[in-house]
Amino acid sequence: MIDLCFLHGVPKPTLALLYQDSKEARHLKTYEVMLKEKDFGDGPWGQSSVEAGACMLIAVKCGGVLVLGEQSITYHSGSEFKSIATPFAIYKAYEPIDPTRYLLGDHQGGLHVLILDCARAEGPVRGLALETM
Repeated sequence: MIDLCFLHGVPKPTLALLYQDSKEARHLKTYEVMLKEKDFGDGPWGQSSVEAGACMLIAVKCGGVLVLGEQSITYHSGSEFKSIATPFAIYKAYEPIDPTRYLLGDHQGGLHVLILDCARAEGPVRGLALETM
């Protein structure tokens, strides 16, 4: 397991999990938390073969999850998929500025602002933009 987070705006508690398999490929999978049974069930969606350098997940308020990699940032929400190429960076930290903007810190001390283009506060995400500070 590389990273995990709870998703926002889903009817049942749902975890997004970023993991690496035995062949070193990285994948994104969701699991519903079944509280009464104290167990996990299959989640609403998953994505096999995300970027090999994917290292961090960010659950976004408008639904879905961001996968931060060394060469791209990708938004996933089951039916929606958006991606932007980024200059090589290993993201180490993030902090939400507001529901559509995130401050990202990279391995070289650089700061970036990731901007989500959303039609409404609850989504869907139409695009992504990254500005270096």
